[in-house]
Amino acid sequence: MKNSIAYSMDLETLNVPHGDIIKVINKDHQNFKGFGELYFSDIDSQQIKGWKCNENAYQMLIVLSGSVNFVCTINKEFSKTYEYNLTSSSPKALFIHPKTWYAFKGISDKTSRIMSLINIKHIDIIQKKIPVAEIIYDWNKK
Repeated sequence: MKNSIAYSMDLETLNVPHGDIIKVINKDHQNFKGFGELYFSDIDSQQIKGWKCNENAYQMLIVLSGSVNFVCTINKEFSKTYEYNLTSSSPKALFIHPKTWYAFKGISDKTSRIMSLINIKHIDIIQKKIPVAEIIYDWNKK
């Protein structure tokens, strides 16, 4: 689903002898906004991280192992939300635009690992946070 705050994109899998290659992004891709930092984040099963909003950073997220449910919204009132279920067995990239609130939940039986590419160094990000407990969101809805 593509919208103005976030969207997911299938990653291209190249079938080659001895193991596939998954192409993530190149410098000419429309959503490549530069390189600032690349890091990994783990999320335990049934745990939630968030809510946060990067005021000045573009972010690309890929689930490397497990499955994760991401929820994005443009405002803290949650008048409109977008859900993205990413799994390592069906590789996708989730692009999150600046000023987007998001949180995520591990939905695998085991810990999931997420790769995050941001266009500026983490120390330079202007970030807002809201504790998960302060936002009423039904993480179990289908």
